[in-house]
Amino acid sequence: MREAQYERFLEVLNDLVERLSVKKIVPPAVMNDHIVQVLAVVMMLIRQHQVNERGQCRSCARRGWWRFWSRKPVCGVFRTTCFVMGQGLDMTWWQLFDRAGKSWDLVAVREWLENRQLDRSCVVCGGALGENCRSSGPSRVA
Repeated sequence: MREAQYERFLEVLNDLVERLSVKKIVPPAVMNDHIVQVLAVVMMLIRQHQVNERGQCRSCARRGWWRFWSRKPVCGVFRTTCFVMGQGLDMTWWQLFDRAGKSWDLVAVREWLENRQLDRSCVVCGGALGENCRSSGPSRVA
């Protein structure tokens, strides 16, 4: 059961990466729900893996007897978060694409970042971002 859930989570995340990597305009309303879900997962993981001054958490500690000569491991969530947040955006996208099965090199990722088209329209009123909202009615977010 858990293995099937794990595979489903990977499938959803790979689909999100695929949608973001397409060289077409990405409407923000379509991506907002998925992005919020991913952010919620990251925030929950970081909160569940609170670390001490050595970067160790209770969840990632080895079970069983602890010997004074063996060090407790650094929290995997903390280590991964530090690594990703310390990278440039091009490296982060490259690693994300690689894990999603895309065989792009770093040069192709940098070109994609320069040439991608982002939807600059307001989700609420449909106008250009930065303009005053022209609609006082309810939002058109799906």
